[in-house]
Amino acid sequence: MNSQKPRVLVVTPNISLFGGIANFYKTVNLKRFDNIEYFELYVTLQKKPDTINLARHGGADQSVLTSIIQVFKRYVSFFKTIVNYDIVHINPSFGPKSFYRDMVFILLSKIRKKKTIVFWHGWDNKYEKRVSNNPLLRNLFRKSFGNVSGYVVLGKIFKNKLQTIGVKSEKFHFITPAIPKNNIGFKLEEKYRNIKIINILYLSRIIKEKGIFIVVKAFEKLIQMQSSFDLQLFIAGEGPDMKEVQKYIDQRKIKNIKVYGKVDNEFKHELYAKSHIFFLPTYYSEGLPAVVLECMYYGMSIVSRENAAISDWVLNEVNGYLSASKDPDEYVSIISKLFDDPTLIYRFAMNNHSKAEKHFLDDKVAEKLVRIYNDL
Repeated sequence: MNSQKPRVLVVTPNISLFGGIANFYKTVNLKRFDNIEYFELYVTLQKKPDTINLARHGGADQSVLTSIIQVFKRYVSFFKTIVNYDIVHINPSFGPKSFYRDMVFILLSKIRKKKTIVFWHGWDNKYEKRVSNNPLLRNLFRKSFGNVSGYVVLGKIFKNKLQTIGVKSEKFHFITPAIPKNNIGFKLEEKYRNIKIINILYLSRIIKEKGIFIVVKAFEKLIQMQSSFDLQLFIAGEGPDMKEVQKYIDQRKIKNIKVYGKVDNEFKHELYAKSHIFFLPTYYSEGLPAVVLECMYYGMSIVSRENAAISDWVLNEVNGYLSASKDPDEYVSIISKLFDDPTLIYRFAMNNHSKAEKHFLDDKVAEKLVRIYNDL
């Protein structure tokens, strides 16, 4: 390993905007290191406040030609900028927009003979199948994404997927989403002292594939069962299925459900601090939901599905329960175990909080990335 720190250029979205990758790099704040800089994919027009997303090629009020010119200028700027760096760090999601956009960044880096590391974030299973089954796309993938200096993935499942598509390298590193340490005075012991009400939290997009209907139907049955605890369900988030969810709750007259819609960051952490079980039976194509890790930090038992990289961090009977099922009755049975043995829910809480402090906090994740750069 070289004693001199390598100069690293990290290709990111505009970190002032909303989004999983932008939030990640805002949280880890790699720019505090004097050898690391961000190159943002978003560019701002001089005459308009709107930004251009290279993945979308422009907004509604911009001509296609203007958008293409701006995109081209961004690639030119990148090509000039990387002369001064040793390592280029690309952050794609496995989907059609990112596939072509970030392929150009990789090819430009290769022309400059720069070491390139690819950190895969989101994952579209349908597009993975399309690439796997299309000889042209598969060949493009192998010559670009499949031939770089190293990879960062969110879980073992994605290493296996990449190697199946054609990545021959064994230079894989595992990183999780990063979470900021709480600053609201959260204390785990107080949360579980003499609890009489168990709060179940669903916080995600309100779409069927995230498991929201499984959650509501399971809760409907849970509150009809005898238990030494009262139950509440908090639903937070927004999405296209919100009206249908609310209609189901109203028609079935399900009690003890609070629907908040979109919540700001402060209120989100208040929900975390008073919730005991995080319930996300997702079958959505994704990487590793940061909300799962945040809820672990706040000492919640995790009840979810065997999906994406969640199973890398949630183990049955250790810190929660995972199932392959989409049947609400299966989750009624699972959650009932936590009611029947109160020591179990506290043990899971302690295990999750300890694991989160060790692995997921922003400083820990930033340190891992810096080590990866130094060892590349």
